Amino acid sequence: MTEPDHFASRPWTQAEDDMLRCLALKGLSSTAIGIRMNRTETVVRSRARQMQIILRRIRSRQLQMG
Repeated sequence: MTEPDHFASRPWTQAEDDMLRCLALKGLSSTAIGIRMNRTETVVRSRARQMQIILRRIRSRQLQMG
């Protein structure tokens, strides 16, 4: 049996789409949204792009300061 080339993530529900939109409007980063929604940062960014939602970026200075 062959392995798939990629892993399929679980489908997004309407409630999750609404939550993504709401958290993005509050200014949360894709990392913070991913933690709250139990999804990876990459999947959050991808879904936001599909929905034409602009996400806040974390600056390297913010990461260094904790």
